[in-house]
Amino acid sequence: GVAGDVLLFFGAIREYKGLSYLLRALQRVIKERKVVLLIVGEFFGDKKPYLELIDELQLTSQVKIFDRYIPNEAVAEYFSVADVLIAPYISGTQSGVITIAYAFEKPVIATDVGGFSEVVIPNVTGYLVPPKDADKLAEAILDFYTQDKGHFLPGLREMSKKLSWENLGNRIMKEIINA
Repeated sequence: GVAGDVLLFFGAIREYKGLSYLLRALQRVIKERKVVLLIVGEFFGDKKPYLELIDELQLTSQVKIFDRYIPNEAVAEYFSVADVLIAPYISGTQSGVITIAYAFEKPVIATDVGGFSEVVIPNVTGYLVPPKDADKLAEAILDFYTQDKGHFLPGLREMSKKLSWENLGNRIMKEIINA
């Protein structure tokens, strides 16, 4: 039931994943573009501060929350309606959700934390922005919507292939054979 420009925040919702910065960025984005943010995942911790922030920033009509665990067979429903995955982490090492986005050929706008720069290639598979910077996050979202829809496809397909289980298995076998 969602149409138009759709941003996706997906996975277990924990403070280090930076949702509050995405909400602040969204407030800036909607001044220039009509978008909807899907927050999909189970809240681990108090969700009240997020709901209050959504209310304070007057984002209730732009945000749809699906507060529950999403089984594997339902993941496609959310990624298929989204234009881009947003991963505004404050800290972290990696995120399996980025790999899922690539499998669905969705670009990623992420913060430059942990190993994200190894898998999010600016202007090839998405955007990297500094953590805790709602303004830069908003700029990246707005810039994303100026790009041709097919712009990221070659890079997404290549990275998806590189990160696939098949490729990992082949690399392991090659190491075993060469050992």
